[in-house]
Amino acid sequence: TGSVLANSATTGSTNLDVTAAITVVESSAVVRVQGTTDISSAGALRLNAAREVDVTTTADGTAGGSTALGAGAALAFIDGTSEAYLAGSGSVSNATSITISSASDDGVTTTAMATPNGAGPTGLDANTLINTIIGLVNTFTTPLGLIIPTVTLPSLPSGDFGVAAALGFTKLDSTTEAYLTSDGALTTAGNLTLTAADDTDSQTLAIASTVDGTLVNDEVGAAAAINLVDAVNEASIGGSPDITA
Repeated sequence: TGSVLANSATTGSTNLDVTAAITVVESSAVVRVQGTTDISSAGALRLNAAREVDVTTTADGTAGGSTALGAGAALAFIDGTSEAYLAGSGSVSNATSITISSASDDGVTTTAMATPNGAGPTGLDANTLINTIIGLVNTFTTPLGLIIPTVTLPSLPSGDFGVAAALGFTKLDSTTEAYLTSDGALTTAGNLTLTAADDTDSQTLAIASTVDGTLVNDEVGAAAAINLVDAVNEASIGGSPDITA
């Protein structure tokens, strides 16, 4: 669970006033039994992997006062994996039941609010803005082994939205898998259960109504919210297990 809040200040330059809040999260929960492991269980055998991510990212362009000019950008990058599996050639015997389960719960809210004077027509276009910020973030995350790739934002039906006073961007990748690929003998007096459960809730807001309409310079009040979610939820049995249940 985490929150990131960025408030704007003002330099008086359209190209320099960028209120940016960036969240980068990698979350994983993995339970695995593999190789030639032989398990004799006098009770229930449970392989359970579960994770939860709750993140709020807010870029508040209104906090810089009435003279603030420039874009408000809130960016969230979430990569989550929940995985439980029994693989290899090991065996399970004497179990009263066998359960392999995986669960993911992702709640992501990303909000960008424009500065009171909006963006200027000579400011960075939205795609350049986001990739410039990604480049800055990567200078800190690369030594940790995490590199955020550059992105190409989708166009609106009328074409590229160009300069954005408020830019909200969320990229959420969630993988939830429970699987059995063991080639060994699996014996249980009860049920063999595989479950994968995913609850993904991603909301991205770009609010340009905070532009107050008092012209300091030529202003742009456009808002762009991009919500890219890739969620995989799978439970499967593969290989050639010898199952007695």
